[in-house]
Amino acid sequence: MRHAQLCSTLLLALLFAACGEESDNAPAPSAPDTVTDTSGADTIAADATEDTVETTGCPAGQILAADSSCTTVGIPGCAEVFMSPESGFCEPRIGLCDAGHYPDFETGCVQAGITECAAEFVDPESGLCVPDPDACGAGAIPVPTQGCVSLDPPEGCGSGTWGTIVEADDDQHVDQAYGGGDSDGSRDAPWTQISQAQANLPSGGRIILAAGDYNETIFLQESVSIVGRCSSMVTVSGATQSPLAANLGTTVLEVAGGVEVSFHDLRVSGDGIGLAAYLGAQVDLERVIFEDNEWFGVFVSGDGTVVTATELLVKGTRPRPGPAGNRGVSAQDGGTMHMERALLTGNARTNALCGGSIPNTLSAMTLKDVVLTQVTPAEPGATTEDLFVNHGSTVSVENTVVLHHGVIGIIVDDPGTSVALDGLVVIGPEASDATVSESINVQGGASVSLHQAAIHRGRDTGLYITDEGTSVQAEGLYINETQPTAQISSGMGILAREGATLNLEGGALIRNFEAGLIARGFATADVAGLLVEGTQATTTGEKGSGIDAFNGAEVTIERSALMENTLVSLLAILQPSVIEIRDSVIAHTLRDAVEFWGRGVQVQAGATLIVERCAIIDNYEAAIFMWEAIGEIRDTLLSDTKVNGEEQIGDGLLVTLSEVIAEGISATRNGRVGVLFDRTEGTISGCSITDNAFGLATQGEDVPEVSEDNAVMGNVNDVVKNSELPIPDEQMVLPEDSPGNS
Repeated sequence: MRHAQLCSTLLLALLFAACGEESDNAPAPSAPDTVTDTSGADTIAADATEDTVETTGCPAGQILAADSSCTTVGIPGCAEVFMSPESGFCEPRIGLCDAGHYPDFETGCVQAGITECAAEFVDPESGLCVPDPDACGAGAIPVPTQGCVSLDPPEGCGSGTWGTIVEADDDQHVDQAYGGGDSDGSRDAPWTQISQAQANLPSGGRIILAAGDYNETIFLQESVSIVGRCSSMVTVSGATQSPLAANLGTTVLEVAGGVEVSFHDLRVSGDGIGLAAYLGAQVDLERVIFEDNEWFGVFVSGDGTVVTATELLVKGTRPRPGPAGNRGVSAQDGGTMHMERALLTGNARTNALCGGSIPNTLSAMTLKDVVLTQVTPAEPGATTEDLFVNHGSTVSVENTVVLHHGVIGIIVDDPGTSVALDGLVVIGPEASDATVSESINVQGGASVSLHQAAIHRGRDTGLYITDEGTSVQAEGLYINETQPTAQISSGMGILAREGATLNLEGGALIRNFEAGLIARGFATADVAGLLVEGTQATTTGEKGSGIDAFNGAEVTIERSALMENTLVSLLAILQPSVIEIRDSVIAHTLRDAVEFWGRGVQVQAGATLIVERCAIIDNYEAAIFMWEAIGEIRDTLLSDTKVNGEEQIGDGLLVTLSEVIAEGISATRNGRVGVLFDRTEGTISGCSITDNAFGLATQGEDVPEVSEDNAVMGNVNDVVKNSELPIPDEQMVLPEDSPGNS
């Protein structure tokens, strides 16, 4: 039972009519365990529920359900580390895990993003895998799982003219420094130009390059290998007009047709495309640097064309005037690019593109142990992307980091486009004044699967999903501290809109702004095993809610925790929006800077709420507040709601102008009313309503059907009919919809 002091302080606050008008009919608290009826109508006698009351002694973490059995509420099967000794419920918190880890409710803390990160790349602040290209020095690249990897051969560059290269039959040797005048392609009398070696090379042979900067273009339509002494010592930098494909302009390396070509231990530079491979070419790259090329670093085009690269650097590709092109690596129009242990940095417009300009040409790309960073605009103010996938392409990404991403980190677009991301870290842009930005954008009917993906300090939106037919399947998704931009005060973790679909199993949305997850515009989100914690109000005073459903969205939540979010933890607005939440906990919602709201759940304007076996505890004003809404709340604990606001509201279930079924609710230790139905139809059955200032209160012409199996006792005032208790009169405003991210 509430302390006498609390009851006396509530007395004056409760003597107000609905919406703040004074009332002479509002009841004062009476003696404990009595029943009050201001209308003179029949009351619900305490002894009518005597048998039920005798069975209310359930273990911690359980309540007496509508069928009189002890039923677990909140998150079942919780690991001991997440069990709260104060409440007896599973209350996972990010602070119970090391940095960069999130709670798996059943097993404990799990590393977010890349789980096998090289020790030197684990960022001590975020706890995530954050490779620093500057830490590796010249001639080396950061490989997320291996550390700094040299682009020279493992045995080094060796000594002498040919270093560690083992001679083979039919090798043609080139040394631009040779001055003997008797060149024949041997080691002792090498050619001085690559073109000479190429003219004397048998099919399938090798061209061996000594140290030097070769101002030549290599055009190949036959199967050969070109091997440099090492990439730090050998550069090919000539650029001439393509002899076969005029639309390519100038190229440095060019391979055309169904041939097999390999380039090893080279640096490629110059005023043209670094490598253009097309018409079915098969190209192998090993320890190759493409630096300061023009238009494309590596261009792969056409059905059957495949480029496979290991230990690759593509850096500083410069833009060419015009709207097309400008990419670090492009696999397009049916081409395929495989990259393993690679760094793509400082390229114009897009670090990596898979798709191209011709729809439904089914390009493909794989990235494993790759870092993409510091993409630059092709022109001032232009959009930039680190990875762009479109036109039905297929991309697989493993153990990859997008570091300080452009306007968009990863964008996936168009029907049939499919991307699988397994072991991913995306770090937001460094600039604080970025315009609308997304770390991952999925749209236009594309599909994406995310496994162990982490997004840290993105801007505006962490994961953006839009359009009918677009789908994202995520497991172990961690989005942390998405920041508001200068133009749009958002910073949300996930936004799903316009009919898109999200399925999310496990992970955490932590310390984002405005909302952890928003579904709107008939989007669908199915969430399980998710922690949403510490969402902050925006700089313009917008909410900092956990999960929102707006304007026809449908959200289903299972085995999840919404903890310490701001203003409201779970929100649904507008018919036919629906939120269903089961076996979850909503707790410790925070008020804003002026001590406003702090509600657990709010549903309004025709939206529907279904709650089963949840623990909604230690919030302000209302555990659940429904205004002009439809709801079913079953076998759920609503407890310890704290009084707040001028009207001193602190209710377990507060509904007005709605239609609600309340079955098996345990409403206890709430600061004002356990259950209050204001001008609301529905039913109240099998509920245990104890230790509140008011137990069960109804008011208005439309009243619920109250069954005799409710246990309403131990309150200061047990049952109050025709009451005039204050009702909040300010609702959450629906944000404007727009083609952008809001």
